[in-house]
Amino acid sequence: MTALVAFPDAEAAIITHLRGQLAALGVPTPVSGRVPNPVPARHVRVVRTGGLRRDLVTDRARLTFECRDSGGEPGAIELARLVRAIVTHAPGYMGGAWVDVAAEVGGPASSPDPDTGTPRYLLTVELHMRGSEL
Repeated sequence: MTALVAFPDAEAAIITHLRGQLAALGVPTPVSGRVPNPVPARHVRVVRTGGLRRDLVTDRARLTFECRDSGGEPGAIELARLVRAIVTHAPGYMGGAWVDVAAEVGGPASSPDPDTGTPRYLLTVELHMRGSEL
């Protein structure tokens, strides 16, 4: 019989990891799964946009990162550059979850916020995260 394996909450793990890493780099930035109200001047939104199970113990979580900065496009680009460097640094633990592989799927690409016009860059990364037996 095959073991039951549960996977980490990819969004929560990466939000925690990214928030800590940005702060450690001297760029404390709100990071969340939703856009807060009111919207901060600088913010990263992390959304799981899919992904499939690779094998019995590995989930390929596909995450999209929205990096926005109301101060202008250079700030949004810089934030996307930092997020890209942090989330593609694998293998290793990210927010308590083991990540074997970080495969870039797309980005960074300019995509201004449709409601406010705030400069925003999107990037998508597939993180191969190890599950644990129940």
